[in-house]
Amino acid sequence: MKRTIGFIVAGLILVLLFSCASSTGVSKSEYAKTQNMMKADDAAMSVASIKSQADSYKDKVLYYLDLGMAQLYAGQYQEAVDSFAVAQDAIDEYGIASVSENVEALLVNDYSIAYPGEKYEELLVNIFSAIAYYMMGNEEDAMVELRQAEVIYKDFKANMQEQEGFLEKLVLAITPNPFRYLDVPKVKDFTGSNLASYMSLIMYRNNNDLSNASVDLNRIKGSDSYAGAVKEDEINVESGKVRVNLVSFEGLIGQKKGIQVMVPGSNGANHVVSWPWFEPSTSQIKSVTLTCSNGQSVNTAVLEDFNDIALRALAMEVKVSYLKSFYRGYTKVIAAKAAADEAYEAAVKAADAAYSAAMSKNKLAGILAGAARSSALDAAEDARSKALEEVNKTEVADTRMGQYLPARVSVAGLSLDPGTYDFTVTYKLSGGSDIVRTFTGVEVSEGKSNLIFASCAK
Repeated sequence: MKRTIGFIVAGLILVLLFSCASSTGVSKSEYAKTQNMMKADDAAMSVASIKSQADSYKDKVLYYLDLGMAQLYAGQYQEAVDSFAVAQDAIDEYGIASVSENVEALLVNDYSIAYPGEKYEELLVNIFSAIAYYMMGNEEDAMVELRQAEVIYKDFKANMQEQEGFLEKLVLAITPNPFRYLDVPKVKDFTGSNLASYMSLIMYRNNNDLSNASVDLNRIKGSDSYAGAVKEDEINVESGKVRVNLVSFEGLIGQKKGIQVMVPGSNGANHVVSWPWFEPSTSQIKSVTLTCSNGQSVNTAVLEDFNDIALRALAMEVKVSYLKSFYRGYTKVIAAKAAADEAYEAAVKAADAAYSAAMSKNKLAGILAGAARSSALDAAEDARSKALEEVNKTEVADTRMGQYLPARVSVAGLSLDPGTYDFTVTYKLSGGSDIVRTFTGVEVSEGKSNLIFASCAK
């Protein structure tokens, strides 16, 4: 019996080799604690909270992305720029290898490699860095970040198609219809960011480059969502007036979720296919109003939904995620089944030998050995089934992501005489209460950024 168990344990070694932790290292309760701080308008404490969790984070990209967002909300613009720069460097480092080079990810699961960041996260790192630079009066570096954001998605679709072709060849060797289990809603490709165009428009307008500012305005007008958020008065500013703009971040972005299906195989070799999808969030904020101390006020308009950007980005790579999981899940189960079958056959031979030896001695010993043989084979069969179950558990979707990105951005603008003003940004919540941000002694003049940045995580 001990020998039989030894064979089964040997068969399970392969399962252990495939096992891999599937978390960011930060617990859900720790994330929730920091999110609650943000929702309670304690951005500075959320920065401290994330820093206190530094040792728990397993991925460099996620730590510095989360930290940079908290610092941006807290108005710590230089610190945010520094954190986003480290996140971008890590994205560049970990994102170089294609799927054909990431052997571990192709054989175990995506958690076996450092998180390279999603494309939408890389895009937002550039745009949010631009905002931070601009809030510090560094227009040159802000524009560099926006230009980098423009090119991120240019090669992304072609890269996904290349990886899809490589993986499809592998999966076609397994099944003639690889996509029959892929069931996700059809989503439009992501083509560009309204926020990037808006920030670029402001900078061109403030430098009297109305031609390029008009290009950005037309990009927003030509987008397939929130095209009417920005009007002509953002460019056609009345003579003698100065335009003040508000960029407002609202809510917190939704979450990735794993979708999983069981693909039937021959002789019980069923395998799991799992891929990430996105579940959007909702915000309590119903309206946002910018009010100036001279009595003027304006409601904001939603410019961009970051939930939508994330969903579109994941949709563009869903076939790659699916095919990679299909090939990986099948390969792991086949390898585990071969090892488990070999262990089972060894257990059968050992049990048969023990039974034959007992029968040659006397009838009673044979009866007892027969019962032991039956128990041993049952245990071996259970272990074989358990091995396949355990290896299927290692096939999980990569749901790692930045936790503190905003859910959406809304914008507004006022044309004012040069001077010094106080401003309030009022967030009206669904429950009827208001959250107010106050900006006092704001100098409004030609040649300044004249940008108000506010946020509410509700």
